[in-house]
Amino acid sequence: NNADRHLNNVKNWQRENVFKVRHYIAKFRCSKIGLGDHFSSDDLQEIFNTQGGVCASCGKELDDFHVDHIIPLSKNGANTKENIQILCPSCNMHKARMLPSEWSQIKRD
Repeated sequence: NNADRHLNNVKNWQRENVFKVRHYIAKFRCSKIGLGDHFSSDDLQEIFNTQGGVCASCGKELDDFHVDHIIPLSKNGANTKENIQILCPSCNMHKARMLPSEWSQIKRD
């Protein structure tokens, strides 16, 4: 039926445009707290490629990824390309709103 076909088309588009999807999600979250859009989906792809397709924290090869603000927005971090890293979902969920110094301490323990 049409609904199933549409859903399948959307899922295929999302798989083929993962950086656009992740950018849209980050842009939406930032707009909810009044921050502008200061990095692009091309920036995300460049960061991903620079990291070699691995998590910036644990080094795991990324099948799925989260966009992480190195200095969290909640701690006055900027919504810019320079403050973005790509993490695996597990590292990003554990890092949460920690500063890099807090996160590196937790990882060592």
